[in-house]
Amino acid sequence: MASRMPQLPTLETDELSPVADEVRNLRAAIHHPTATMTSKETSLDAKQLRTPQLSASVVITLLQILKKTSRLLFVMHPINGWDYVESLAQRVYFPVEPISTGELTVFYGILYNGIREILEQDQTSHIPTPQFKHYQDVCYKAFRAGVQAHELYAVPNYANILALTIAILDVQFQGNLEAQWHLTSAAARHCLTLGYHRESTMQHLPPEEAKSCRRLFWHVYLSSQSMVLSLGKAPLIHEYDVDLQLPAPDHDPSLAPWNMALSLFTKFFTLQANVYKNLYSPFAASLPPESRLASVEELSTSLREWYRTWNALDYSRAQHSKVFHVLFLPTKVAYYSLLALIYRASTTSSSIEDVSEECFTAAREGLEAHLSLYPPMSAMGAGALQLYAVWVFTRSTFTPYIITFVHCISHADRDDLETLRKVADTLDEIAAATNSCERQVGVCRALHRTAQAFIDSNQTQPRQDQMTPCHDGVVHLPLQNYNQEPFDWDLLQSNMNDWVVEGMMTAAVNLGSDLNANGPHYSEHQ
Repeated sequence: MASRMPQLPTLETDELSPVADEVRNLRAAIHHPTATMTSKETSLDAKQLRTPQLSASVVITLLQILKKTSRLLFVMHPINGWDYVESLAQRVYFPVEPISTGELTVFYGILYNGIREILEQDQTSHIPTPQFKHYQDVCYKAFRAGVQAHELYAVPNYANILALTIAILDVQFQGNLEAQWHLTSAAARHCLTLGYHRESTMQHLPPEEAKSCRRLFWHVYLSSQSMVLSLGKAPLIHEYDVDLQLPAPDHDPSLAPWNMALSLFTKFFTLQANVYKNLYSPFAASLPPESRLASVEELSTSLREWYRTWNALDYSRAQHSKVFHVLFLPTKVAYYSLLALIYRASTTSSSIEDVSEECFTAAREGLEAHLSLYPPMSAMGAGALQLYAVWVFTRSTFTPYIITFVHCISHADRDDLETLRKVADTLDEIAAATNSCERQVGVCRALHRTAQAFIDSNQTQPRQDQMTPCHDGVVHLPLQNYNQEPFDWDLLQSNMNDWVVEGMMTAAVNLGSDLNANGPHYSEHQ
């Protein structure tokens, strides 16, 4: 697929019709429009937002239920405790001075996430589930109205950044990269304006405020770095411009693993950003081969060291240890995906013969990791499967599947074909779990069917006398190049003679970033 393949006959025949059909299906999958998960619900206006959306008695009851046990809410979000939440409630229902839109948005965002946690994890409650869901819908509607307010994007302050950060996590779990970029852009701009990226700023703040601001900044920074490879864009906050220290390790053994996870994934996504900078950016394109090889060696070594540290992390005593396990189980897939992408950049050659064995190995191990992790994730239910789908299709690169596909085609490798089939067989349930990955899933299926049809046609009707090799007799596989115009995949004509070699060379591995970059809009919660 990455080029005109030497195994393909030059004439279109009846025997080749299965291949041509699958090529047409592949084009259709690539062009299939992304679902936009937009809400038809009317949003609140600014005046309505300032009117309490739930009675004070209901909010008091909800807070009492939430306070009965340690909550994931405070582990996942940069919120430092109940004192802040209760102070917001007092300002909403017993205002001494006007409360800002950002603070209102934070308040309803906390309630929305808290109620969701009750619905998902609490076994018993005297409030009926339909009533809880009604409260959740009311809070989400108010939260969504606040996130859409101009004030959050225009005024840099702590509450506005926190409101944006709560929204960032919400869209992250939907796999909505477009909305995440939009929200993170505003939050990052506010952080830089307020100097949250500098240690000197924290030294001039009261200790508790500094602790809150420090944690908030690193959540925004992590979001910024995490989108670099998925979207092919430089980070919104640059590592070299930050001297802020990471949050100090927590002395509470039940919280320490979560703090360590924040620190380690900050490093992981910073490493991803460095992969883009040193191997795939316009800057990297001008580097000599020896610099590229040095970067590949340095980055692959750093990634392997990171993975060893991650695997040594003991979370058995962590709060919500089961959630921790589910949340980070797909890390293995992300690791091999990034490793394959690093090794792919060891050469600028477009020949598949020059792609290193390390790259093929990492790609294969990435797909095998998916096959081993998918069954337990599927058994955990739709929520876990949606999380896994987002990890695999928006937090990891598309490279392993593309590399395995092209290796399969170029070598007529039945083992590769079987791996592609097994992966494709897992995708129906994933596609049902989240529509944010619909295009990626469709392309995976189409790639497998194309490889199957091609290998079957070669075995049933070998035509060595009609084979026309491409320029150097090998299939081409491009570097992941984010800086060119999107390739017109309609050039994949049903007549194999019409396949355009140069264009397809520069399109195959770009496919993942092209799909991810056209994500859905900020949606109503599912």
